[in-house]
Formats: sequence, C-alpha cells, structure tokens
Amino acid sequence: MLKAEKIFLNDLKKIREGVDIETKRFQETHMKRFDRGIELLTGIDHNTRLLVDSQYKLPGGQDKSVEGQNKISKGQYKMITLLEKIESKLK
Repeated sequence: MLKAEKIFLNDLKKIREGVDIETKRFQETHMKRFDRGIELLTGIDHNTRLLVDSQYKLPGGQDKSVEGQNKISKGQYKMITLLEKIESKLK
C-alpha cells in the first residue's frame, strides 16, 4: 500500500470512527477502465454544463427574434397602409 493510500485511509477512519474499511487492490487493467470511465463522465459533465449555459442564453435570443418579427410586422403594416393610400388615389 502506498503512503498516500495509508494517509487517506487513516483520515477516513478518523472521520468515520468505528467503521470498518475494506481495501482491495485493482489490477492495472481495471484501473485503466476506471480512468476511462472517469474521462467519459467528465466529458458528459462538460457537455451538460454547455447545454445548461445554452438554455440560459436561449430566452435572450428568442427575445431578439421576437423583436425582429415585430419590426417586420410594423414594416409590413406601413407598406400595406401606403399601398392602400396609393390604391385609393388611383381610383
């Protein structure tokens, strides 16, 4: 057992007095799989955070889209009003 492992286990025993702690050694192949699992989970966590950040930005983008649609509608209304005036003068 490595010195750091002993220190870690002693700290755990201090925190959880009276608790039996069983340790097992993993083969190197198991550790590689474990490391790969941590790597994958870290990637998922990062991607999840990006999605959450995007969700917070989405309402602002939607608001800008609605503002743009409102400007288009006002422009269309002005255009219709102008065309109606032109039409009435042509009659």
